[in-house]
Amino acid sequence: MASSCSRAMRTGEPLPAVGEALAALATGLWHWDTATGLVTVDAEAARLLGLPAEQVSLTEAQARARLHPVDWNEITGVVQLAVAEGTLAEVRIRIMDEQGRIVRVVRSRSKPSFDRARKAYRLIGTLQEVTEPTPGTPAGRSAVTGDWRRSREAFLLDAGRALAEARSTQEVLRVTANLSMPGFSPDGLAVFGVSGDRLTVIGHHGQQQSDESPFSDMALATDYPAAEVVRTGRAVYLSSPSSTRPATR
Repeated sequence: MASSCSRAMRTGEPLPAVGEALAALATGLWHWDTATGLVTVDAEAARLLGLPAEQVSLTEAQARARLHPVDWNEITGVVQLAVAEGTLAEVRIRIMDEQGRIVRVVRSRSKPSFDRARKAYRLIGTLQEVTEPTPGTPAGRSAVTGDWRRSREAFLLDAGRALAEARSTQEVLRVTANLSMPGFSPDGLAVFGVSGDRLTVIGHHGQQQSDESPFSDMALATDYPAAEVVRTGRAVYLSSPSSTRPATR
């Protein structure tokens, strides 16, 4: 054992290839491009997914079939949060067999990016088997996925409590503007009403008083998110603050 350690520490000895090091650590590599809908895994990642230990490209449906459905849904939120913050996405995933039984738990770490032109996410990451943390232990409390879920739940509880205590539109706007979590920070808010065939501004927070004028007398036929909500009765989710600017009239 001593001679082995001595050889490992010898100055100038070349490091093992990345692939050899990852294989020794039972760590697999994977790549997911939502534009193509393909998830490519190396031999070790394929083994961890319960597949033959060889590199393969899977459809999203094939990859999803190996993951616990709750964890698959969690991945989406973690990836979006990581893109918004420019950080790594880390999540624990339960791997299932064909009978729906959990065969192992893995940790996925990836660097996601979003291509606006292709409107697609691209992720490159690693997959490594881990032990399931015991609830209440330090390992259980430090699980990245759990922290993200608890942060989201705490945010929703705080938002619900604060909004229930608000007594006016302006108070609702003020309270909402102070609620934030990673990936969500409301810089400006507005509440619209309807008068005849026109939109009206009931209240706003975070903008200058002069900013209200383009919105104060807008026809319901205008190509604008608030007008679309009134026309269709459906929520509209915006990808960027620029989407809230009214069209030139």
